[in-house]
Amino acid sequence: MCKIEGMDEIEKIKNAIRQPILESRYSKRWLAREAGVVSGTLTGMESPEWNPTAAVLSKLLRVVRRRPLGKAANQRSLAA
Repeated sequence: MCKIEGMDEIEKIKNAIRQPILESRYSKRWLAREAGVVSGTLTGMESPEWNPTAAVLSKLLRVVRRRPLGKAANQRSLAA
């Protein structure tokens, strides 16, 4: 397998985007809507073969960093 420089960083970014979804902190649909991407873009994101464009990764990461706790439509508000 050929190792391309920067791939480790890309995997870190993909994992940072996956984590809140896998922890059910927010839904794929919510994340896609907030990032301004088509929800189908997140299909298969759990797989190591998921291969979004750099532009999509950038948009998704911006949302994850901006809203680290997230609130999906089916979750209760954390506000006291």
